[in-house]
Amino acid sequence: MRIFRSDIVSYLVAILLIVWVVFPLYYIVMLSLQPSRLAFSWPPAWLFVPTLDNYISVLLKSNFILQFRSSITVATGNTLLSLAIAIPSAYGLSRFPYRGKENISFWIMSARMAPPIGLAVPFVILVRMFNGFDNPLTLIALYLLPNLPIVVWMMKSFIDDISVDLDNAALVDGCSRWGALRSICLPLALPGILVTSLFNFIMSINEFVLAFVFMGRDWSTATVGLTGYITPQGELWGPMAATGTLIMLPVLVFALIVRKHLVRGFLFGTVKG
Repeated sequence: MRIFRSDIVSYLVAILLIVWVVFPLYYIVMLSLQPSRLAFSWPPAWLFVPTLDNYISVLLKSNFILQFRSSITVATGNTLLSLAIAIPSAYGLSRFPYRGKENISFWIMSARMAPPIGLAVPFVILVRMFNGFDNPLTLIALYLLPNLPIVVWMMKSFIDDISVDLDNAALVDGCSRWGALRSICLPLALPGILVTSLFNFIMSINEFVLAFVFMGRDWSTATVGLTGYITPQGELWGPMAATGTLIMLPVLVFALIVRKHLVRGFLFGTVKG
């Protein structure tokens, strides 16, 4: 009986957590499909005739297409650059013993503790020196500050769960360290790489402060474009919700395409032996 009660409590907690996570997404999608006159209704109108007016307004009467292109370009470029730097770094931290290893690992993670806005002034000076305003390459590089430490630590945890004996066997067979990383670690860590890529992509596409400071009209991102729906007359919740829904779509599509690998990645290292 006690076990049965504990199972009920576990299921209730799981259901509450699912509702806590899913309900905001559901509400944003619902708001994006509501007529404008129902956006401020109280109590909220749960039953209504859906309309695509908000999506038509966003896609045809705003700069969303260009802003969305900028967001995807920057998020994809930063994800690839972060992985290119993080995977060899994580492999070195995981495989090589050396003095001060713990201090270096902590130093990498401590870089994440600095808020990006706190470094805005030196960033502005550097970007001005290289004439990098309104350039997607600038954001791709600047996003390394908040993203790279987390990506390194995530990849290190995945590589730690791959047996060192496999690397040693590859070295005995004549592989170099790069060969062992390429032929042994990367295929085995593929689920973890996909999970890390998705996490990095979400952080990049959601970033606002740096994009707001360094991007102009030509390469403004979709998150910055959301501020255009805050007017002196009030917030345009319908178009804002439609924009938020469209921003979420690439993440959902990517997650659906690689969902099998993502499940393995989330469970990576949880079962030993």
